[in-house]
Amino acid sequence: MKRLACLAMAFGLCTTPAFALIDTGPTLGTVINDATNIVVVRVDKVNREKRAVIFQKVADLKGKSGAEPIKHQIGTSVHPREAKFILDWAEPGETAIFFHNTAVAYTCIGQYWYVAGISNDWWLAHLGRPECCWAYVGSTEKLRRHITAILEGKEVVITAYQYHYDP
Repeated sequence: MKRLACLAMAFGLCTTPAFALIDTGPTLGTVINDATNIVVVRVDKVNREKRAVIFQKVADLKGKSGAEPIKHQIGTSVHPREAKFILDWAEPGETAIFFHNTAVAYTCIGQYWYVAGISNDWWLAHLGRPECCWAYVGSTEKLRRHITAILEGKEVVITAYQYHYDP
């Protein structure tokens, strides 16, 4: 019996902690609160070969942004299907909502979201975030109205994908 107790104690002392990450999409409130700037942008130019999208500012919803173009490069780390989805959407005149702070940005193009990091004067999109559709999915014009209302302290009802967990 003593041997069994000593063996159990030895195994208990030799264990290492196991760290886990439960990564879920942020809520719309979290995205709004974390952003220092929220900007309505319009696609100005697209270069699909270079995977580049140039936006022009339409309006500031939170914070104040300059008038210079907002340049996004769809990085090679973005899954090819996700890059195609973004670049197929990107036509001059299309609008997006651009949430950013000094280093990280979320961009909502209506039916899809992606994350970018700043690199010189370009935002490098490095990760598609379809789970952000649990926070909001729908037109960017409707999202613009919702954000304006939320920032004014009003309650809104938003459209989002339903999260379905099936173990």
